Amino acid sequence: MADNTDFIIKQNPYKDRLLLCAYLGKESVVKVPDGVTKICSFAFADQDKPNETITQIILPDSVEELEKNAFVYCTALKEIRWPENGELSMGGDIFKGCTSLEKISIPKNVRELGSFKMPENLKTVEVHDDLILLGQGYSCFTYESDDAIKTCYDSQTIRILTQNPTYQLIDGFMVNTKHKTALFYAARNQKCVRIPNGIEIIATCCFDEAGYLSLSKEEIEMTDFKKFDSELRDMAEREICGANCVHLEKLIIPKSVKEIKSFAFWNCSDLASIIYEGKTADLKYDDDSFNFCDELENQDPKIICSDTEKIQKAKCKKISDELSRILLIDQKIRSGCYPSAEKLAAEFGVGIATIHRDLDKILFFSHTDCPTRKELIKFDHHEKGYYYTKAFKLDIEATLLNL
Repeated sequence: MADNTDFIIKQNPYKDRLLLCAYLGKESVVKVPDGVTKICSFAFADQDKPNETITQIILPDSVEELEKNAFVYCTALKEIRWPENGELSMGGDIFKGCTSLEKISIPKNVRELGSFKMPENLKTVEVHDDLILLGQGYSCFTYESDDAIKTCYDSQTIRILTQNPTYQLIDGFMVNTKHKTALFYAARNQKCVRIPNGIEIIATCCFDEAGYLSLSKEEIEMTDFKKFDSELRDMAEREICGANCVHLEKLIIPKSVKEIKSFAFWNCSDLASIIYEGKTADLKYDDDSFNFCDELENQDPKIICSDTEKIQKAKCKKISDELSRILLIDQKIRSGCYPSAEKLAAEFGVGIATIHRDLDKILFFSHTDCPTRKELIKFDHHEKGYYYTKAFKLDIEATLLNL
C-alpha cells in the first residue's frame, strides 16, 4: 500500500477540502488517504507518462468529486473501489487510456453522468437504478474511437442501460421507470412527439437537438457559438439523416408530468408548440428549460395548459376590474365626498392594502410632478377621507399604450 508521502495533496483555500493533485508512488494497489474530497485531473498519469503499475485504486468515503480525466492512462488498472458517501460527482472521460479495464460498475452514489468515454477493452458497464440525468443523452456511453456523429443512432448508451430492467425504451424515449423520468428521446426525426403516459419528470437534455455531437474545448470557446450550433446541425443532417432530417416542432405532454428540468429542450430551435394536458399549477419549469428554442422565445406562456385560456380570461377580468375600480375611486375623490380607505375597501370588497395600491396607481396615471402619493392624495383628518391637492387629468389609456 502507498503511504502519504507518495501523494501531493493540497487544500482548497476557499473551502475546507483536500485535493489529490498527484500520485508519485510505485505501488500496484493505491489507497487514497482519508480526508481527500476530490481527485484532480491526471492525478495518477497522463498521455506523456502513463502509469503501467497501478492495478487497483481504493477511494475513501470522503471523496465527493472525480474530475474529468481523473484515472486516465493507468494502463494496468483493473478495479476501482468506490466511496460509499451521499453523492459522488463524476467528470467525463475518467478512464481514457485504461486499456486493461474490462468491467466497471457505475457507483450507486453517482446519479448524474455527463459523458462516459469507454476504453476499447471495456466489455461490461453495469448501471444502477438511480441515474436521473445523462448529460450527453444517447451519446453518454461511447468508445474512445467512436465518431460522435455516427454513434447517434447506434447508441451504446441504449445497449448498456437496457441491460438493467429499470431502463426501458417506451415510445421512443429512454425511461427510468423507477423514477418515472424521461432521460432522452432516442427516436428523433419526428415533427410531433407525445411524452408517454406515466412520465413525471422530463430530464435535462432530454430533447437536446445538438447533444449527439461532442464538442471540444476549442470548439466551445469559438466566439460565434450560435452560428456554430447551426453549422453543427447542418453537419449532423448531412452525416446522419441526409436531406430529409426534421426537427421537433410540436410536443404534447400528459398530465402525469410534474416537472421539466433546466435545458430539457436545449437547441430545439423549431419547437413552436407545447401542449400540457394538465393544469398550469401542476407543472414546474423555468425559462432555462427552453434555451435556444428560437420559436418559443417570445411566446408567453410557452406551454399551453388545459386551463390556460381560463387563467388568461381571469387575468384580463382582474385587470379590467382593477382599472374600473381606480376610475371609480378617482370619481369619488374628485366629487369631494372624502372617501376613506376603509369605506372604499368595504364598498369594492377588497382589502385596504389593495386600495392603497390603487391610490399609488392614481399617482402613476396622473402624470403630475408629485413624487409621492401623499403629496397628491392627502388624508383630511377632519373629514376622515382623501382629497386631491391639485387638478390633473387621469389618463389611464394613454399611459398603458405608451408602456
